[in-house]
Amino acid sequence: MTLVVPQSKIIIDRMRMEAGAKGRYASVRLGTIGRLERACNDILSGKAYQMAESQGYARNDFPNARPKLTYSLIDRYVKLRQRSASPDCAEWTGPTAAVISRDKDLKAYVDARRVEAFATQNRRARSNTARTLEEIIAKLPIDDRYIIRAEIEKGRSWKNELDLAREFSKRMQPVRLDDLNPLPNVGQRASSSEMFGSDEAELLRRLLVRLKNVQYLEPFGLNYSNGSLKMSFSPGRILIAGDELAVIAGLAGVPL
Repeated sequence: MTLVVPQSKIIIDRMRMEAGAKGRYASVRLGTIGRLERACNDILSGKAYQMAESQGYARNDFPNARPKLTYSLIDRYVKLRQRSASPDCAEWTGPTAAVISRDKDLKAYVDARRVEAFATQNRRARSNTARTLEEIIAKLPIDDRYIIRAEIEKGRSWKNELDLAREFSKRMQPVRLDDLNPLPNVGQRASSSEMFGSDEAELLRRLLVRLKNVQYLEPFGLNYSNGSLKMSFSPGRILIAGDELAVIAGLAGVPL
């Protein structure tokens, strides 16, 4: 079995190795890294919440159940440690939110911890949902079980493609909608085939067709309306906004 090393561990191990080469400043950098790691651990584990409660904070913003990690929460944790009666309270000089946001390595570590925490929560939620589904399916006739499981697998495959498309669109640089003309004039705009291979563009086109197919979306409780993909029932939240779909359409080289 292959063990996957968390991205956050790779980042912090590299930071510690690089800090060791800073000479007389090594201890300062290592101290900052150690406090940041402890802050993230205590915030995500709920220990920070318990500490704030024990100190009688009127407003306790630290997470207690659902994972939450931001630069401002780490800033508040540092202040919490400074005001505590612990022997090491004077050592908690940082890192502050401003320092983290300016330091690409500290920022990358916090961002990785946040992503990993949410991924762990999502895996637990999916595990609970899978058990519930299996209990329901087990009560159905054998022939119906096969049909239901096949449809569930189709839904999972579709969702994976959708998640990849959404993640890709988030990483795109801002694009003017005027530049997404599916039929650019020669010499004026680059075509999608110049940005992607024909296979990638075709995959995006197939995805876009499914996202606009009302009959295909109906079993998932989704609806394509007014250029956006949203829930077909109350509260009707938007899953993919119109400008995000426009990006996908532009990359696919087809009109929305």
